[in-house]
Amino acid sequence: SYYTSQTASDYATLETKYAGDAAKGIEILQKAISMPGVRRDKAGEFKLQMGDYYVLNGKIWSASLTYSQVDKEFRQDALGEDARFRNSKLAYYRGDFEYAQSLLSILKASTAELIANDALYLSVLITENVEDSNKVPLERFANAGLLLFQNKDKEAEAILDSITAAFPKHPLNDDILMMRADIAIKHREYDKAIGYL
Repeated sequence: SYYTSQTASDYATLETKYAGDAAKGIEILQKAISMPGVRRDKAGEFKLQMGDYYVLNGKIWSASLTYSQVDKEFRQDALGEDARFRNSKLAYYRGDFEYAQSLLSILKASTAELIANDALYLSVLITENVEDSNKVPLERFANAGLLLFQNKDKEAEAILDSITAAFPKHPLNDDILMMRADIAIKHREYDKAIGYL
């Protein structure tokens, strides 16, 4: 049926990303998940998408709960690994670096190369930047990452400026330049991006 197909996912994407209505996107996906006869793996995919939309709406707890459901339901599956990685990113965004690392340590051995690489990158980022007792720069950087995910690019850039101003020689500076380049590319400001890179 209509709601059990890819169409539901595309329709939710349109409402969320292009009409800016994440609540409507969540509603579409909830309806799709509750339809009789929806394939189990499709419902899992819808839930991951729904979790992302909760993050967009600032409902971090709901997102974490949704990802955890998929993780539990698809424990031995790529979908479960994907859900675990999204949960580790949420923990990182919240500044709960210890919990993020505990999830990432499992994921670094993931069978999916992309997830393993992303997990390794995030794990190294945390390890390199929480060596001293001052977690503030990384907490701010993680928050900028969350804002960027939520399409609050100006706010993200303001936080990056504050880190650079307060901690001019911090090891995060390379990562800050990369994030600034990502923002520039997103806005098709390619010359600016090349400058940062």
